[in-house]
Amino acid sequence: MTVAFRLNGAAVEVDDDGANLLDVLRGLGVRSAKDGCSPQGQCGCCTVHVDGVARVACVTPARRVAGRAVTTLEGLPPAERGAWAEAFSATGASQCGFCTPGIIMRLSALAAHAGESAPIDGAAVRGALVAHLCRCTGWQTIVDAAAAYGWRAEGGAAPRSANRARDDAAAARRASIEGRTPQRTGAAVALGGGGFADDTAPADALVAVPDGAGGWAVAPSLHEARRRARKVQGRRSTLGAAHPLEVPAGEWDVTLRTTWVEPAYLEPDASWCEPGGEPASSLANGGAFGAKSCSPVGAVARRLADEHTGPASCGWRAPRASPPPSARRSPTWRWRRSTSPVLRRRGRCGPRAGPKHPRDMPPIDVEIAPADGPAVNGSDAVFAAVAAAAWITAGLPRDWPISRLSGGVR
Repeated sequence: MTVAFRLNGAAVEVDDDGANLLDVLRGLGVRSAKDGCSPQGQCGCCTVHVDGVARVACVTPARRVAGRAVTTLEGLPPAERGAWAEAFSATGASQCGFCTPGIIMRLSALAAHAGESAPIDGAAVRGALVAHLCRCTGWQTIVDAAAAYGWRAEGGAAPRSANRARDDAAAARRASIEGRTPQRTGAAVALGGGGFADDTAPADALVAVPDGAGGWAVAPSLHEARRRARKVQGRRSTLGAAHPLEVPAGEWDVTLRTTWVEPAYLEPDASWCEPGGEPASSLANGGAFGAKSCSPVGAVARRLADEHTGPASCGWRAPRASPPPSARRSPTWRWRRSTSPVLRRRGRCGPRAGPKHPRDMPPIDVEIAPADGPAVNGSDAVFAAVAAAAWITAGLPRDWPISRLSGGVR
């Protein structure tokens, strides 16, 4: 059996093998729709239009779009696509560019629904963004981008950065310093063109996923690789939260340990390699949602390419088997009192307290103060401060997440 639908105005027909719409689109060469959490439908990176309505592709069975019109970012009118890209670049609403194609598609549908005679305000934008996660930017710059595109921001104020002169080369240098890996900036990045490993793999590359037994299931497609690995994809986990790192011994006033789960869903660490070649970096353009520098996927892609005498693409793909200990990011926090009212970090501290949706995000003022200690990554420092504030608000619990609820964790 097959499924026929229209993709960006063209008729297409694919096998009805049970795949979701995201897998089908990427199999057809669409690269704007990203796999950030598939098939959990939590990050919004794969948002597309189905008959003009925003839909998350990874939780949409392909057979449900039979006879319907599917539009991806590539299918938006060029003038609209370019205007969104410029708006996101001008306001700093795009950094690595992994989540922005889905956000643009969500806002595009919202704008079309509102119509030119009824522009939507910042509150409506924030409401729409509840379906999305962005690890890089925070939310205000995205509201600014919506205003820069031509909507009315809250109170009618113009975006503070929309009219600034832009130096993309300097921005790329700063982003590379901040992210510790080469990064590109500019309008093309806002459209998802950052060059992520899974986007640059050859169309005929074999796909490999962990098989749960220490090996890799290899197949011509992601859907088939998952089938061979006997993975049952789902949106809920039956596993309880675990805290793999203990708090170090010592006299601490307050402590916190977290699970290895990140603050936002990760683009599955991905790489690909030609036989005898060099594997693509999983850290391309900052690594998309925070890929790991110690990921084994590059070495595995090289080995599998040599074994199968053809290009191979591999990665941790959600729901992922627990990464090896060397790949886990499971920090513990510990603080002693000091005469300063500022909480100071001791040892390695990487807060992972969970994302704030735009409607729940309070105003945050950042003050840069001189200090005698070693320099720290700016975004890490801000992240630590915000996470510490969330921790204090929660009553300084010893473990995070506090509990696992039917709808997730908190």
